[in-house]
Amino acid sequence: MGTYLFERHAEDGAGHAASASLSSDIARALQQIDWVDRFTVHPGDSEDIVRVDVVFDEEWPDLRASEPGFVASVFHPLGLRTIPNPALAHTQTDDPLSATLPIDDDPESMDLFLFEK
Repeated sequence: MGTYLFERHAEDGAGHAASASLSSDIARALQQIDWVDRFTVHPGDSEDIVRVDVVFDEEWPDLRASEPGFVASVFHPLGLRTIPNPALAHTQTDDPLSATLPIDDDPESMDLFLFEK
């Protein structure tokens, strides 16, 4: 389990599918991620930052390893990003909601391989 802080991120073309509600977009994104078991959104006084408690599937490292860029492909269209949480950093070596894409990885592209005989 972890507590995450989310904010809107509209750089690099992010947020083209975002709604007016940050809380709604966060819920929509987390529902798409297989290794998120359940979550509770705690909207605060600020519309700019939303706190969310997230419980992960026990097998999250294996699930996330099979799709390393998946979180980024979900967060980017909704214009979401997490704010680093120092309390979370020392409890886990890997972040289940890391939204970094591998270099030269585009979630909308496909790799093609040509094999010679």
